[in-house]
Amino acid sequence: MIISHKYKYLFIEAPKTGTTSTGSILRKFDGSRNMDKYQRHASLRYAFCMAPITKKYFKFAFTRNPYDRVYSFYLFKKYKSNTDLPSPDISFIEYLNIPHFKNTQTFCDLFAGKPEMDFIGRFENLQQDFNTVCDRIGIPRQELPHASKTNHKHYTEYYDDETREIVATKYAKDIEYFGYKFGE
Repeated sequence: MIISHKYKYLFIEAPKTGTTSTGSILRKFDGSRNMDKYQRHASLRYAFCMAPITKKYFKFAFTRNPYDRVYSFYLFKKYKSNTDLPSPDISFIEYLNIPHFKNTQTFCDLFAGKPEMDFIGRFENLQQDFNTVCDRIGIPRQELPHASKTNHKHYTEYYDDETREIVATKYAKDIEYFGYKFGE
């Protein structure tokens, strides 16, 4: 999460939704506080416990098609990560069964009745939705860098029926809530 008391916003960073690119721009304006690696991808509820004033701030996050997001996270782990997640040489299907990678709704606490988020943008429209955020928090629009780019085919090329079903089951709430479909 990134908290800015100057611009009065709380950015909830769901992994692999453009958070590195978005955060790099946000931190330029006021040195917004970025939590340590264990708090970076904290939930909205956790943020409220850490800094109750943020309940009054503009609260936003980004989401991403779970099929694309999961494959992107797998590639990140396989090629770039130095985190404490499982070994990078596990297969995609083994990786899908790791409980660490939560759905966007969990980060944004959208299960508890009325959502408390003010805006949830989409990775698929990242620049346009980031412009909306910039306008709302009062900073100049900035072109987002593509900070963690990998070269690969469209994510649909890497799924079979089994892996597709695992993601459909594990991220069913995100798929339904945000209206995602495989291949779109």
